[in-house]
Amino acid sequence: MSPSANVTQWLSWALLIITDSMNRPGGIWFHPGYAYQLESFELPITPPEGRFGPGPRSRPETQAFLREWPCAALPDEIDAGNIRAFLNLGGSLLTAFPDAGSLLKALQKLDVLATTEILPTETTAVSTHLLPTKGQLERPDVTLWDFLCPRVSAQHTDALVAPVGQRRSMWWVLAEIGRRLGHELADTGATDEEMLARVCSGGRAPYDELVANGWAEADLAMLTLFGEPPPAFFAAYASESGDGDSWRERAALYNLYHLLNHLNLFGASYLGAVRAVLRRYG
Repeated sequence: MSPSANVTQWLSWALLIITDSMNRPGGIWFHPGYAYQLESFELPITPPEGRFGPGPRSRPETQAFLREWPCAALPDEIDAGNIRAFLNLGGSLLTAFPDAGSLLKALQKLDVLATTEILPTETTAVSTHLLPTKGQLERPDVTLWDFLCPRVSAQHTDALVAPVGQRRSMWWVLAEIGRRLGHELADTGATDEEMLARVCSGGRAPYDELVANGWAEADLAMLTLFGEPPPAFFAAYASESGDGDSWRERAALYNLYHLLNHLNLFGASYLGAVRAVLRRYG
């Protein structure tokens, strides 16, 4: 990552504010959200002391941020006996956390290390309980990070294949654990579609309408950003969806957001690609 990426972003926002270009044509546009209508939210005000809190008991010199502790403190908390059970939601702890050697020894001391996963990993190998969950193609889904799209939109996709064995969606696994502990987190008798409808209940359109008019152009464009799948992939998609290839006329524009991010984070090697898109649509 570029060492000056955050400062560059902040300074660009400051310049846009000074020039009255925030959320205006010709300036920067803040995505208002599709599933969550952000204009209806009350803006949070950060307290003067920030969002920091006390660190874990084994590492009092550290701080919590947004009620989360540094992951580097996990081995010490386990060794101190403060954490005896750990629910890992698909995270590859032994490849993502620092000091894997100390972490491995600590994880082996836990009474319970329950991991939700779809594939074997180094972490599943040391877990006491494995909770197999559906993969992305085994369940319906909707766009939740809709603010990354270049327009106010979302999409719905059906499950493409039946789940292997007795896999369940992760929401069901968590709700069932809660139920057995005496907490009603969600109705475990609901289907995936019913749960998605509840998640999207605050969206800009009814869930049934989203299912009927699911939109996928931005995702197709993303597949062409750095190379692309073979033609047979797009031919099969067009055959199943009934859509043509007119999205290619807009693909570069959809990908401009990602190119600008790469330019900001990784440097001038992406400047030529950004300029090419601006010339094309300018």
